[in-house]
Amino acid sequence: DIRSSIRVIYDYLNNPENKWESPIGHIVDRDYACISTQDASHNAIGVQIPALQVWMILPYSEHLFRLIKLKTESQRKVHINVLEFIAIFIGFIMFQKDQSERPNTFPPHPTMLSLGDNMSANSWARKLTTESSMGQKALRLFAEYTKHSEVALSPDHIAGTENIVADGISR
Repeated sequence: DIRSSIRVIYDYLNNPENKWESPIGHIVDRDYACISTQDASHNAIGVQIPALQVWMILPYSEHLFRLIKLKTESQRKVHINVLEFIAIFIGFIMFQKDQSERPNTFPPHPTMLSLGDNMSANSWARKLTTESSMGQKALRLFAEYTKHSEVALSPDHIAGTENIVADGISR
């Protein structure tokens, strides 16, 4: 709710340890240090990061599978946009983890290009906002995780017909 969001902002602004700066590499356009592709189906999430020579599949539990299949009117339904956003988030975590284990890699403050075929999820990651209440909860986790990150995320669209590997992994 709005009060808890204001409280988070208030606490953050009143903490002198929080920096009010952004690395120049996160502001100026430059080559991406990493490119990921990801996709979510009604069965699993798939992520591929060729530069790290890694891919990941996250199959859903039976319980989650049932929530995905609920009718649209249900408050408990898990929408595909949320799953697609979580796929972006997982790809970011994978690259962030790699960077944290190799702190002196070049370039400093890298930017990751995240290619997904879901325009809504890409928009959520770019603007950090959505009207979806479930999406807002996912964004809150993402914002908390990325608050002090050395890595910047740049989401962009890839046509579903071109997202072959991540799509195949998720199915």
